[in-house]
This record gives sequence, structure tokens and C-alpha cells, in this order.
Amino acid sequence: GVRQLEAILNYLGVELIKLPMPGYRIHIDGAFNMIDVDKAIVNTNELPYFFIEYLKKRGIQMIQLPPEDSPFSLNSLAIAPGKLVMHGSRTKRLEDRLDAAGITLITCDYEPVELGGGGIHGHPNGPAAGVRAIRHAWAAAGAGLTPAQAAADCPDLAASFQLWGMPAT
Repeated sequence: GVRQLEAILNYLGVELIKLPMPGYRIHIDGAFNMIDVDKAIVNTNELPYFFIEYLKKRGIQMIQLPPEDSPFSLNSLAIAPGKLVMHGSRTKRLEDRLDAAGITLITCDYEPVELGGGGIHGHPNGPAAGVRAIRHAWAAAGAGLTPAQAAADCPDLAASFQLWGMPAT
């Protein structure tokens, strides 16, 4: 578990920072997301004080999620330092804050990324494999195949099922 990961990272000279998260928040990207080498978008309402202080000491510029915005607005993907893919449903308030920080935004229909409980974003072999798995699942469902039949000829879909479980037929 986390102790094994921490030991490996410590051996490599990397510090693992463990954050307690509220029970309703299963992913840290609803509270914190690094978007450049020295910038992060943050929802300070859901981050522990020690972590906010840690970011300040590291010189990380924190771009605050406006309090009236949904925490799901932080669900984004940094594809390069300062270059962020975000869902088009973000608010103008957040967009203005990111623009003022010099962040380049790419808008996309993010709904497919969130399919399968985050199956694309959280696929064990990366987002590209997640996309292939979802596309194959759609095609297989359209062809009337069972999930087991669909996974038989798609290693990416099989990996998804192995991680998250086979759906009921």
C-alpha cells in the first residue's frame, strides 16, 4: 500500500505527502491540481492547513477555486507546464484567474473522460488506453456483445475490468 510506495519514493529521493481527504472526496484533483512547475489550482476548503502552508513554503502559486464554483471545476488535465485541458462547463471566474496566471486553456467535451467512474482519466495504462477501452466498449455494446466478449479482444478494456471489476451483463 502507501507505505510500500513511500519507501520506494524515499529511496528515489522523492517525498510522498499523504493528505487526509473528506470521505466524500475520493480523488485529490477535486481539491488540488498542479498545472505548472510552480502553479496549482486549489480548493482551500478541502485541503488541510499543513498542506496549504507546505505549498506556500515551496513557492507554489495557488490559484483559488472561486468559492461559488463546483469542486468538479478542478477536474482537469495538465498536458504540459502551463497548458491545461478543462471541461467547457468551468466558470468565467475560474477562467479569468487561470488566464491572469498565464495558463493556456484548451476546452474539450470532458464528459467522455469521466465515463466509467473516471475510467479514461484513471486507466492503469494511461489516458490513451482509457480512450481505447471506452471506444471499444461502446462498439461492443452496439454490436450486442457481453462485457466478457468485448474484453476478450481488447487488452485495454480487459485492464479496466481487472482494475474496476466486470460489469453485470
